[in-house]
Amino acid sequence: PGVAANLNDWVCETARPSERAIPFATVHAGDDDVGGIVERAFEGGARGLKFQLPVQGFPADDSRLDPAYEAAATWDAPVLLHAGTAPMFEDDPSVGIENFRSFLASFPDVRVCAAHMGTYQVEEFLAVAREHDNVFLDTTFAMSSVAEEYMDFDPSAIADETLIELSESIMYGSDYPNIPYPYERERAHLLSRDLPADVQYDIFSRTARRFLGEGPE
Repeated sequence: PGVAANLNDWVCETARPSERAIPFATVHAGDDDVGGIVERAFEGGARGLKFQLPVQGFPADDSRLDPAYEAAATWDAPVLLHAGTAPMFEDDPSVGIENFRSFLASFPDVRVCAAHMGTYQVEEFLAVAREHDNVFLDTTFAMSSVAEEYMDFDPSAIADETLIELSESIMYGSDYPNIPYPYERERAHLLSRDLPADVQYDIFSRTARRFLGEGPE
């Protein structure tokens, strides 16, 4: 608690000159003015909210975050959540499908992405994406060619048919803050699959635009 406002200011300021960087803000459930911090971030250029729930130490449905989600709804801004149990959070009360479903029950109109395909509860998160148009998943790390080596998850467990079925809800993501590896390995497994061109276009472009609230391209 107490550091989000300055972090958000730095992120927005750093992203401002770039045509590619899209800044996401955060807030801590224990901050004194959760709603005010998020409003300030959106006014400063933030395009969404990100919560690394097990690291920050609170669940998605923590009622102290309600003002943040309400601000996101007002600004039509998406929310990105590390909501799954991978890679080391299977016993952590801050994550899991039940907390995610509880968040959805309170804020069904907020666009929300469960990072890393919701691993290790992939099937449960895929089911939620089938049920809710506003629920997204990203392929980050879970669908990389190093997932088995570093995260004990086999990306081939998610069938091509599933990616085709949910291509409007699944978007490419990349992530290596703690485990450096060659950039191309993040997307190698996806590109090796025999997916239709329009499905690839969804996963690598259109779905992210829908998540961000942008028009199609």
